[in-house]
Amino acid sequence: MKKNGIMLLVALLVLTLFTGCEGKSLHPKAESGSQTEGEQQIQAEMQSESGNRVESEYPTETKEQLDEEEQEKQEVKAKVEKAIGESFDDDAWRYVDASESHEGYLNRGLGEYLVECYRDGDKIYVLYNPDSGMHQYDNDVCYSTDGGMNWNYTHLHGLAGTAMYFVNDTIIMADGYVYDVPYVMYGSWESKFSRLETNEFDKIAKLPAMFSNLIDIVFWNRDAENNQITIRWYPAGEQRHYLYEMTLNLDTMEKVSEDDPYDLIETGEAYAKTGYIYADSAEAYLDEIELNAKNLELISLFGNTTGIKYEIRYAINEIYARKGYDFTGTGYEDYFCSKEWYHPIAGKQVTEEELNVYEKANIDLLVKIEQIVKAADAENEN
Repeated sequence: MKKNGIMLLVALLVLTLFTGCEGKSLHPKAESGSQTEGEQQIQAEMQSESGNRVESEYPTETKEQLDEEEQEKQEVKAKVEKAIGESFDDDAWRYVDASESHEGYLNRGLGEYLVECYRDGDKIYVLYNPDSGMHQYDNDVCYSTDGGMNWNYTHLHGLAGTAMYFVNDTIIMADGYVYDVPYVMYGSWESKFSRLETNEFDKIAKLPAMFSNLIDIVFWNRDAENNQITIRWYPAGEQRHYLYEMTLNLDTMEKVSEDDPYDLIETGEAYAKTGYIYADSAEAYLDEIELNAKNLELISLFGNTTGIKYEIRYAINEIYARKGYDFTGTGYEDYFCSKEWYHPIAGKQVTEEELNVYEKANIDLLVKIEQIVKAADAENEN
């Protein structure tokens, strides 16, 4: 019975949709349920990041080649031990040799290894002394750009550590999990990290429909040859349909392309500009088919009704707030006080006589949809 409520809601919304728009596809553009080879590769890497180690095999390499690689690895290990002033066993460190591919990753802050080493030719980047607690990570860092002859030292700290990716001279990673929507940090082998500007997705993330829904960032299609990387924002724990995608030029840190499969950028920009969920709800009828289409997409995307419930309740009270309703002491006070257009009148209640024909009809429609959502949740609990 776990998913019965969600299925009931989906069925009701689909029924409404298809009675008004036969044959219209509700799926995001350019998405399918099957995984591409690249997505399967990323999924395998993420499993490795979470602690599932995958041992490498070299079926086509000769013993001499393996011996040479092991010798190089041990030479780097000796340099690292000297740099950090501590010896460690072979199984206590992770060594990534990217001298040919010029791209790879380290499991920053996850604590699986005492030492993690990323090498790209004469460049060596080392994470050691991992520590974590209260959704935070800590790593000491040393790096060399001359093959280990000289070393520089720094410290890495942030929220809820995830893998850090290397593409040529750029290091890029996600940060800020748990307490907020995660963001992207980037730097070079020798520079401090900076936060990447992601204005389009920031606006999407602030939509009420996104409230209480966690987001994951996946670095997909790392392209060392063209010095680019593709970044995708997914609902947490779901790697099939992304909310937004952008490809980044790592030379300029500028966007090369983007994909908005659910057309959320326009909605996010309108909300950021006006502060309204439905700016015209006082002068036009809301379209039930369009509302249900949007709600169905969010259910399919997040697998829950949390965001829908937030948005519907705020949209209903938005109509009252526009007339100066005083939300002091309620759960809506902070939300509406953050809107420039909201001018509360002390102690004011809004009567039905103050509502025009559009406002009354739109409230009735939103309440109707809210009741469907609540019925689905009740079924799910049973």
